[in-house]
Amino acid sequence: MEPREVSDAGEHPWFAIHVKSNHEKSVCLHLSVKGFEVFLPVCRTRNRWADRFKIVETPLFRGYVFARLDPSRPNSIFSTPGVLKIVGTGRHPLPVAEGEMSAIRRAVDANLQLRECDFFTMGQRATVVGGTLAGLEGTIVRVKHQTRLVLSISLLQRSVDLEIDESVVRVDSDRSIPQYSADGDSGSAIPALRRGEL
Repeated sequence: MEPREVSDAGEHPWFAIHVKSNHEKSVCLHLSVKGFEVFLPVCRTRNRWADRFKIVETPLFRGYVFARLDPSRPNSIFSTPGVLKIVGTGRHPLPVAEGEMSAIRRAVDANLQLRECDFFTMGQRATVVGGTLAGLEGTIVRVKHQTRLVLSISLLQRSVDLEIDESVVRVDSDRSIPQYSADGDSGSAIPALRRGEL
């Protein structure tokens, strides 16, 4: 992408870029140096190393990074070490839904504890009405007495979730609230959808 296009990067949609295993951070660094606006959501965990603790960051969507780009000029993307393809249909890149991208970015910016979960194609849509995430939309599920908000990237069929106070969430009263029971109680459970079952 030529320098004249860099200043317009924010006007382009977000795309998901499939990269080689364990190349997410290096691809983001290379693309950033080229002038692309990039985003790599990570999960932070506190691990013990010998006599100390260390915060370890791992990509939430392993094998993918996100960048704003002009899909008609992808050469700078494909010349980046570690890049496999831009996600889409055949040779036609498809943008990530702006609302989904915005939701993930807001959750990451709020420094919340996100974790990867199964991709949900059904459930009750909900809107956060209070706190730092006010206005954020997602899917509500209950896991082991916790209320969790699921945020998805439909293009990748991947989801992440976070624990949330149910009192700050407004749900659609016309639909039943999905329940996920760890003990397999089918009377109140909505099954988690595995990627291989989609």
